[in-house]
Amino acid sequence: MTRQRRSDLALAAVLAAVALAISPIGIERLTDRLLLSSRITAISLTLDLFLLILVAAALLQGRARKIAFHIAAWVFPVVILVGLEVVAVAVHLAERIAPIEDNSSLKNWSRWPAYLLSDGRWNGPPRDGRLYRPWRGDGIVINELGLRTAPPTPKAPGEWRIAVTGGSTVWGFRVLDADTVPAQLQDALRRTDAKVTIYNFGVEGAQIKSELALLQRFRAVYGIDQVVFYTGGNDILSSYLPQSNKARGLGWLTAGSTAFELIKATQRFLAVSGDPSPQLLAHLDKDVLAPTLQNNPLSEGIRAANAYCDREKIRCDFVLQPLIFTRKKPPASEVRMLRNIDRLYPRLGLLGQRMYADVFASGTPGHIHDMADVLDGVTAPFYTDFIHLNEAGNRAVAEHLAPIVEPGLR
Repeated sequence: MTRQRRSDLALAAVLAAVALAISPIGIERLTDRLLLSSRITAISLTLDLFLLILVAAALLQGRARKIAFHIAAWVFPVVILVGLEVVAVAVHLAERIAPIEDNSSLKNWSRWPAYLLSDGRWNGPPRDGRLYRPWRGDGIVINELGLRTAPPTPKAPGEWRIAVTGGSTVWGFRVLDADTVPAQLQDALRRTDAKVTIYNFGVEGAQIKSELALLQRFRAVYGIDQVVFYTGGNDILSSYLPQSNKARGLGWLTAGSTAFELIKATQRFLAVSGDPSPQLLAHLDKDVLAPTLQNNPLSEGIRAANAYCDREKIRCDFVLQPLIFTRKKPPASEVRMLRNIDRLYPRLGLLGQRMYADVFASGTPGHIHDMADVLDGVTAPFYTDFIHLNEAGNRAVAEHLAPIVEPGLR
């Protein structure tokens, strides 16, 4: 075997090893991610394909090697595009062009584990009612049932148990367990004489209908006596985003973990470069606002949940969570976010306010509370995006929730 041939085989072995390391299986093994997003999988497979073509070129000889190099040349522009996508992700290009979130006010943002941003955190495919894989980290614990709260225990004499349901704002996106709304509510209620325990029934993305389903699933397990539905945001988003993305012709390419950063960055650049088109606004008015308000999923979900609470004879309060759109005097950082959100998602704020107003105007039964002004009167930043709050915001919400739940303790 010639020296050149040995060099070719060694190069092929090195390239094959790199291909294996950056393959979806390799990434899962190296990073402990159980599931990869569609974006990461697409990037990984593209780079793997290119490397395997080079492996073939190193192993082959003569005309076959030339054909392999020609194929590599044809694939190379795609590899360049993938490389640009990787760089764009690394520098958070879309947020640099038009920031719609600001995590600088979070105390423990740097401690948030990458695992809890990956699809591997879920115990099952996307669907209503899915929960998390049990997990324990720095200040964060997900129990064996898949909830971010204490495991069920026998009830103590005189103990009163309250579940707080909701989406990621209850679950505690990018805050430690001690800084979630349920944990802060527990602290706020320590001034009462009641022996009360608060449980976090929040799940990211939960709408009011899935909040009710989760309550029905775990109410007896935990011996829940009272419930706070801290809700609204996800019903607004689920009513708005599908039609909004459809109108732009982007769909899943800009949705959640499948979002390609270069497409998101282009979308944001175009959105903030001018006012929304009259055609887009007309589409949103006709195909989003009108049908949503005609059959408001938030009102319908509250009615269904209240009927369940009446049948089970438990007190349930429905708290419409605050939105950045209704804050009267936001600080400069929130003003910048709000301006970009209005350009990127026109009519979203209007839809949220009208859905909330419809809940009250429709005479939906139950104990319903509007917290639109809960963060007014303070100039400090609270919002990290249009709905998520930092630790101080969660504390302010919990302080306002305390007098809402206290009548149930008597």
